[in-house]
Amino acid sequence: MLTAMAEEELATKAHLGRLASATHVGEEGLRGNGPYFYVYLLVEGDRIQTARFESNGCQASFAVGGVLCRLVEGRNVTAALSLEPRDLATLVGELAPGKADVPTRALRALALAMKGPEDSSSNFINPS
Repeated sequence: MLTAMAEEELATKAHLGRLASATHVGEEGLRGNGPYFYVYLLVEGDRIQTARFESNGCQASFAVGGVLCRLVEGRNVTAALSLEPRDLATLVGELAPGKADVPTRALRALALAMKGPEDSSSNFINPS
């Protein structure tokens, strides 16, 4: 059973979709090639101001993505990156069989988004 927070995210899909003003993007997997999870962040200083996500259309991905975005908005980057898959899974609730990897995929996308411009494999977007 999903938590009330996850159910609300499923109902509203408030955090679903691209973020035009994103300064950082993390991509885990490839759209059209199996499971994927993209995280879009607007980061100002050391704080995540806004977070959005895109994923393949399963309920588990929508619940996890929405809860992840809700959790990281307003947090500093270090706190956001300290989240563990089990933390996210606890806040989402019981996922359908075969979907236990979704929190890990979502947090990988978050970590990839935050690698920074000095990393050659970064998904940092220069806003200028």
